[in-house]
Amino acid sequence: MKVHFKTPQKTLVKAVFLDRDGTINNNQTGYTYKINDFVCLPGVIESLVKFSKTSYKIIILTNQSGIGRKYFSFSQFHKLNNWMLKEFKKNNVRIDKVFFCPHHPQNNCSCRKPKPGLIIQAVQTFGISLEESWLIGDDERDIILAKTVNLRSIKIGAKISRKLKLEPNYYVKNLPEALDIITNQDRLSLL
Repeated sequence: MKVHFKTPQKTLVKAVFLDRDGTINNNQTGYTYKINDFVCLPGVIESLVKFSKTSYKIIILTNQSGIGRKYFSFSQFHKLNNWMLKEFKKNNVRIDKVFFCPHHPQNNCSCRKPKPGLIIQAVQTFGISLEESWLIGDDERDIILAKTVNLRSIKIGAKISRKLKLEPNYYVKNLPEALDIITNQDRLSLL
């Protein structure tokens, strides 16, 4: 099912939507909510520094069901999120906003990926052109979300199960490779 919604009437901007756990940081614990457990994957900071110089909005979309499951609190999530954003800023990485879903998977909310609620919030906040934007993630839910709202997508890591019958635009090993693809495509479109 495709989702269609109106974007604000102002000039539309491009965005790169990034999953957090497993795309930006190592996700060995399954629920990253402690500062000591947050470790950026190799090359992430350097590639985000370069990408921060582009005209794309850089937006993180993250499911944080650990809140809904009572594994950690809103306060613990915000503490880690604020620390992460400060660390990125110290390293000249621009993150325009983090949108998150705190709900338990059984809550049936509209914001838990692959549902489009987080994307809708971002579009309404920034006036984003989905046709000119990308979603990068390591989970099948990220690719399902991208297809639902007609975003180009890049899957990090393993291939998607054939049962889903959908494919991202690209498969890559890591976030630096994904951001290089977007940068190179933009260069080609200027020729």
